[in-house]
Amino acid sequence: MALIKIEGNDFPTIPIGNSDALKVGEWVLAVGNPFNLTSTVTAGIVSAKARSLGVYNGGVES
Repeated sequence: MALIKIEGNDFPTIPIGNSDALKVGEWVLAVGNPFNLTSTVTAGIVSAKARSLGVYNGGVES
């Protein structure tokens, strides 16, 4: 994301969603910068909630 300043009033906004209200099966968008790859966007469907990854010998256990 970027923060820019422009002159004007009453611009439309996009509300930030509540991740606690998210349900399995809903469509989502993810915006990020993984591995310095700029402007990365992906779409998907929530398959589960409250999962965690375990750490095993300094790596991620799969």
